[in-house]
Amino acid sequence: MAVNLIPIHTSTPLRTRKGTVSVYDESYKGPLIEPARTNKCTCRKSNPVDTTNITKFGDAAAVLSVVDDTAALAAAGLSDICTSGMVYKLDNSAGTTEARANISGATGNINQHCLSCYIRITGREEKYPLLRISNGTPVPGYDTAVSTGYICKTIGYSEVSSSAILQVWAPVGAIAYFILPDLQEGTFLTSPICKDLTGADPLTALTRPAANLTRPTAGTALESGNNFAIYGRVVPKAGGQGGVYSFGTYLDTNNRTEFYQGATGTIAGIYKTVAGATVNAATAYTHAANTPFEYLLYQHSVHGMGIVVRSWNGSAWSAWSAWATNANTANAPIASTYQIGARNNSNHFAANYPFTTVIAIPPNANPQTWLMDALSAMGI
Repeated sequence: MAVNLIPIHTSTPLRTRKGTVSVYDESYKGPLIEPARTNKCTCRKSNPVDTTNITKFGDAAAVLSVVDDTAALAAAGLSDICTSGMVYKLDNSAGTTEARANISGATGNINQHCLSCYIRITGREEKYPLLRISNGTPVPGYDTAVSTGYICKTIGYSEVSSSAILQVWAPVGAIAYFILPDLQEGTFLTSPICKDLTGADPLTALTRPAANLTRPTAGTALESGNNFAIYGRVVPKAGGQGGVYSFGTYLDTNNRTEFYQGATGTIAGIYKTVAGATVNAATAYTHAANTPFEYLLYQHSVHGMGIVVRSWNGSAWSAWSAWATNANTANAPIASTYQIGARNNSNHFAANYPFTTVIAIPPNANPQTWLMDALSAMGI
């Protein structure tokens, strides 16, 4: 079936700090949506002026200080967040035993936590684990051959005491420079939490509120509750996210519509709940960290519901999956707004969202054929 359509999207040039890219180019990540998180570390995270709330332990000859490391921060691309150029330095070059920097701010419970810190090390040639949670499992295989510049080291750990803290270790003869310590409760790390809403770097734990991207449904094909499609791209920040939403519009708990990631993170589908009854069209898909995927879903007054997905392997898009369908044609509940990356300010799917496009489908068209013809006409 031949179609003559206005393009679903155009390849619009967008100027960024890293150059000009196409809004729909695979290199364009788009807005970052993340859930609320707290960095439990109570030292200064990005622009230290002293070592308050960091305590040195281990070799007595080791020295903990704050120093200027502007050039190395710039080389690591951290200048925009670590604006003063200052970092922490744990100097164990004269030591005969290990030294460590204990960063105040305990887990407070035994739920799973993740920790990270940007670290560089000099004075040692062999691999050495530098980041630990209390005296627990270290980050394995820290390679000093590539760590003369800052590297973000991360670890997830669940079997900890409620008093566990983040530690940076320096072996005998080593000097460790570190910045942006982060201890978050959760199964994955969000982006660094290092400043409050005023841009200050206080000596407290810091909570970043959830990012909510909300748009009106007025004037879009969503208004009628039928004969619409949604085409979106998602770049997950972590794998295994379950019970989360890339798209959602919410009237109340009994009347809502969403693009949903199943509880185990292996199912993607369009779900609609009408007067408390939920129906869906869902397909198997397991998302992975930093692997873009696209979804195309529809709700139609004749053909019901359907969804397909595909993923980017770094150089090409896979074929679209087979359509998963449901013949239910009842209008989808549509609120006055919809959210990208969440539903009703909750259950955030931590990811970048390059685009989310609402498309009107003619009521007399077969949505699967019509949508694929439209994409094919644009070489997508």
